Amino acid sequence: MTEKIMQEKLQKIEDKTKARIQAGSDPAIAGWQGAIESVLSTLETYLVAGQIITIDTLEKEDAASFQKLHAALDLAPYIIAVFLPGETSNRTFPPKAAESIQRVPENGISSKVLVSRHNDFRRVMVVELGKPPVRAGIDIFQDGNLLGSYDYETPEDVMDALSKVIWVHLKSRVKWSPADTVVYTENWFLRSAAGKIIDLPVNQDHSYIHHPVLLNISEVEAIFKLMQATLARLLPDFDQVAEAAHSAGRFENPETGRIKITREGISQGKTDQVAALKDFIVNNLLELLKLLRGYDIIKFEKFSEKDNTAFKDAFEQTVVETYQCLVEKPET
Repeated sequence: MTEKIMQEKLQKIEDKTKARIQAGSDPAIAGWQGAIESVLSTLETYLVAGQIITIDTLEKEDAASFQKLHAALDLAPYIIAVFLPGETSNRTFPPKAAESIQRVPENGISSKVLVSRHNDFRRVMVVELGKPPVRAGIDIFQDGNLLGSYDYETPEDVMDALSKVIWVHLKSRVKWSPADTVVYTENWFLRSAAGKIIDLPVNQDHSYIHHPVLLNISEVEAIFKLMQATLARLLPDFDQVAEAAHSAGRFENPETGRIKITREGISQGKTDQVAALKDFIVNNLLELLKLLRGYDIIKFEKFSEKDNTAFKDAFEQTVVETYQCLVEKPET
């Protein structure tokens, strides 16, 4: 985004803030929402719909909070969220005249999360995550007015409640598309797999693994669509996968010892390396299926003979396609 375009965006926000004040909004509240919208507009090129991001290097405590939010925050695919660590957050504060939303006392330290719909900042949420004497909580603004507030005892309480508050106050204005359903379901399961979290919240109404009919696919097709997408994101790079497989130490040649997987060996079709790489993929796939089974979404015990055959075929196909994606991906 060029500087000229950014200046134009910021000028539009300033003009909008003035219009809100002229329409009767509290100048302090309207000005604060305008400031938040300006921050989000400035960060627009970094924002990722359906994910929380941060653009700063984080100290230990802030890093722990961000990691928790990144793993557990249940965001629809049209929601953006930005984590502002203490030092950055403390440079972004409401005017003193806005007493009702003053949450951080002078010299207090607190991180923030800014939440809104993607490319639509008419309604924004400001989440304060400081410890007492900071007043932890969530403030919701719309068109220059304070729509509502939630207060909590601790920042942990805020983080635990945040997903629910977002779903209530930032509902989709339009019907979800199949693409939205895919992004939402696969983001949820990836976070679960990456964090080894076995009870991560999910809105089942928008999950294709809970309701394959959302994509007009079978239950087995839904399982392996999810598995393949997750494997592709967990195992994106050949060299990293080869190193991980080597470090795991599962594969040994009686004559040469632990097998080292290399691009050259795979391209030459060396049997032991090909087998080791496929076995590593199989084990990762089995772990993902075990994780999925823990959610008790799929009633595997009720599969028909036809389902079991389809499951076996899809399992093998997923391994083959994941292997091909890895070995055919060019070096970076």
